[in-house]
Amino acid sequence: MIFKPRRKPGVADVSDLLNNPLVQWQHKYYVWLLLLVAVVTPTVIPGLCWGDWKGGYFYAAMARLVFVHHSTFCVNSLAHWLGETPFDDKHTPRDHMITAFVTIGEGYHNFHHQFPMDYRNAIKWYQYDPTKWFITVMSWIGLASQLKAFPDNEVRKGQLTMELKKLKLKADDMKWPTSSNDLPIITWDSFQEQAKTRPLVLIAGFIHDVSSFMDEHPGGRHLHSQKHWQGCDDGLFRGVYWHSNAAHNLLAMMRVGVLRGGLELESEKAIPPSQRLEIIRGQALARLRADAASKEHHGIYDGERRGEAVGQWDEIQGLPSPPLSTGALDSGDEAGSQPEEMDSLRLSHN
Repeated sequence: MIFKPRRKPGVADVSDLLNNPLVQWQHKYYVWLLLLVAVVTPTVIPGLCWGDWKGGYFYAAMARLVFVHHSTFCVNSLAHWLGETPFDDKHTPRDHMITAFVTIGEGYHNFHHQFPMDYRNAIKWYQYDPTKWFITVMSWIGLASQLKAFPDNEVRKGQLTMELKKLKLKADDMKWPTSSNDLPIITWDSFQEQAKTRPLVLIAGFIHDVSSFMDEHPGGRHLHSQKHWQGCDDGLFRGVYWHSNAAHNLLAMMRVGVLRGGLELESEKAIPPSQRLEIIRGQALARLRADAASKEHHGIYDGERRGEAVGQWDEIQGLPSPPLSTGALDSGDEAGSQPEEMDSLRLSHN
């Protein structure tokens, strides 16, 4: 506001202003109008009306200008420090009620930077924005027209984007099931052998170690001890008791392996409820789409990418579960060696 910047501002169409005679007259005599309106008039009126020339000059003119300038400067300081970023956090402008009062309505700066063509500075009726109210009233009486407002749908998209970012931060702070890419692939024979000494449960193609939960299960410890190596899909998803989302989420945290050649990993069973609506970053999503597009048949993924085929878990870090020993797959394999990857995995479509 003191020095004219050397860099040129962005290009904008101001042909309407260039063709407006009133605006051009004001621009031509700006300095004289500034002195007349900001200094002379506030001084002369108190001086002529009640003889207070000093009060008119120091209070009505100078003190008022000091307040206005500090208020204006707060738009480039306070409005970039105090408040929230409900529409975008790429830059520093923020929204806050205190800033709105200090700057006489310029406190919802995040909205202004994100939607600069909008005549409003605040969109809610209770937010302090006297300039918006004044322009609106002028439009009612025909003194303002063609008010520019950004499409409400796009404004809501900005709000949704920031809400999703906050949810993503919350999700990253939680503990999630071990990625299927990090789970060993276990043969049926190896699974049966290890189940003799460990309480293992096979559900939806995943092997779970339920030793930490056996004594906590409402149905009692005997439910697991009687058929620990059998598939329990019916008991969990249908059966006598339809288990809650919390039960499915808890079970997923107990995964320790994937059964080789086992059941198809159906989305309903393989993906815990807490991960069926998942926020995934654009870079990871682009990679998933590129992988899918490269396949001749939709829904078929090789075993190397099986974690992405089942709920896109490769982006999620969970607590490590006690791994199963992989056992010997062939007569030439040593016990405990890493098995070959699964040949293919079919992704169930919703």
